[in-house]
Amino acid sequence: MWEVVGDGVLLVAGVLIVCTGCWSWRWPERVRGLMAGAPVWLMRCSAVGFVLTGCAVGAFGGFDLADRRSEWLVGPLRAGGVLLVVFSMVGAVALRQRKHDAS
Repeated sequence: MWEVVGDGVLLVAGVLIVCTGCWSWRWPERVRGLMAGAPVWLMRCSAVGFVLTGCAVGAFGGFDLADRRSEWLVGPLRAGGVLLVVFSMVGAVALRQRKHDAS
């Protein structure tokens, strides 16, 4: 029973992560945290990464609910999404530091 609850939580978490990515794509000026003040294109790269990661998390939960394994699909999706998010955040911090050093 607890496996079903965990898979359901993964499914819901995936949908919420996708919603976060869609929100940050739609309103990049409202983004806070490490991405605040970054160029819009960098925020949108991060948003795409969040959508890919959310799809992977949701798919992992959904496939586990159906008692199926699909690492060939979920693995590259999750890796691509996480890499996009991490590189976008590193780029935002580097641009902010460069802007800070120039002033």
